[in-house]
Amino acid sequence: MKRIAIIFALCAAAMSCWAMTDDEQDRMVWNHLGDILIEDEGHTAYMYFANTDADGDGIDDLIISTESRPTAGRVFKAYSVGKNMAPITVNTSVIEPLDHSELWSTTEYIANRWSLPAGDITLQEPPIFISGMEKAKNEFIGWRESNYPPGSKYTHMVFKPHVNEIRFVGDDRIFSSLDGDTLWQSVREFKLKDPKVVAKMFRGYTDGNAVPVAVTRNFLTTHQPLQFSRWLSPEPVRTVDRSAMQIILAHYGMKYSIMRSQWLATLPTEVGNRDYYQVLLVGPKSALYATVCVAEGTVASAYEYEDYSETGYKSDLSDLNMFESDVDGLFSEHLPEIMCIMQTDQGLELYFRWTSMEGTHYSVVREVGTRMVLVLDEYHYWMFG
Repeated sequence: MKRIAIIFALCAAAMSCWAMTDDEQDRMVWNHLGDILIEDEGHTAYMYFANTDADGDGIDDLIISTESRPTAGRVFKAYSVGKNMAPITVNTSVIEPLDHSELWSTTEYIANRWSLPAGDITLQEPPIFISGMEKAKNEFIGWRESNYPPGSKYTHMVFKPHVNEIRFVGDDRIFSSLDGDTLWQSVREFKLKDPKVVAKMFRGYTDGNAVPVAVTRNFLTTHQPLQFSRWLSPEPVRTVDRSAMQIILAHYGMKYSIMRSQWLATLPTEVGNRDYYQVLLVGPKSALYATVCVAEGTVASAYEYEDYSETGYKSDLSDLNMFESDVDGLFSEHLPEIMCIMQTDQGLELYFRWTSMEGTHYSVVREVGTRMVLVLDEYHYWMFG
């Protein structure tokens, strides 16, 4: 009987591991991540957590390293997600395939994503960015993502503080050609139920410089659209003023100077304005590109773009490419625009559009304490006939 009980217990433990959901795996990593990083004294730069069953229990594990592409001989550690994050030894045969993978992520990015609450409505019922519209025809088109709710679930359209009911017309596919390649992109079509609200909702905006979002009825129970003023492309660049500049430099350290800056938006609140800026900070051996919120005499929150960090550039900055896009090299002409700001129980959400020569980034960034956390990020290619 004792042997049977032991076998039963082992089988039950194995079944519990195999039954672990993706969300449970995420929670397990998040609950231990802080201690792991503290234990590593902040030296760990990268981690891998996707299709990496390092200990053979059928559950993806966590591997962290001081290098973005770790190979044999480099410093790395591994933890078993299925065994309560117990440290495990990983052999070279597991690491080598990862060395050629593009799925390594920074610990900061993954920590931010896993800090979001389970069942987060912005992730469960994501907004649809309306990337194409003709106000005169009351026609609004957004990209259809495969993991989004059915189009009929989207009941309202939001732009700045305006919220109006919409009617789902249907799903469609748009043909385009790019560099000789044929592209079919799935889209969703909507119309405002009352066409008369179009003029008020988009007063002062053309079809090309406004990006509303289609949302579900449930989404609006947790999101309150707010009124704010914003920079509107192609208006002249409005740089950070002297007062805000001193606040930003004090926050990041006086070793930096602000090379480029752009005012993005101002949100009025009961305790004063929240001013949002895009800044390029440069120092003797490093540079930083960030969206910064200045409020109540301090940097209230910031989002730092790792893809645009640069080190070891020449003293004359001749090879500094912070404002270049990997697509067209004209990043300085494609600064982000804030299309919506919404109040949620988890913090303010900012809805961004970034343009390039081939398409557009649409992203949702949430202020959580003094951080801005990337919640959603999509890239849509432009349509060419």
